[in-house]
Amino acid sequence: MVVSVHAAAGAALGALVGNPLGGFLAGFVSHGVLDAVPHTDYRTAGPGVIDALVGLAFLTWLAVAQPGGPLALAAFWGGLGGMLPDTEVAVAHLFFQGRMRHVYPSHTGLTPHPQVAPPRGIWTQAVTLALAVAILIGRLA
Repeated sequence: MVVSVHAAAGAALGALVGNPLGGFLAGFVSHGVLDAVPHTDYRTAGPGVIDALVGLAFLTWLAVAQPGGPLALAAFWGGLGGMLPDTEVAVAHLFFQGRMRHVYPSHTGLTPHPQVAPPRGIWTQAVTLALAVAILIGRLA
């Protein structure tokens, strides 16, 4: 999954859990679960960097605007936990030309990380993003 989908899903889980630490852990674990869903990843680092900035902007908005009060803080930390594993992918691509050893299980091959060609791989992410945003809106409203 792309970073912004991990951010939104982690934020939704954080809002459901209701506390920052639990939200962070749920988001972190959800990264591997979402990576197991067949999807299409970026082929180059540029779009991934832009996507990560969009995800961080969204989470920053949650933390600053706090649309759901205290739940927004839990959502922020859940989203951050969801995004965190992809920082190793970004660092590897940006600074080591992809030759850096990963540690997150779905990035090492320990757990599944199936890739499918567009448009199917994009649709799985769009549906996941829509569900996460719907849950988040419902929880923070």
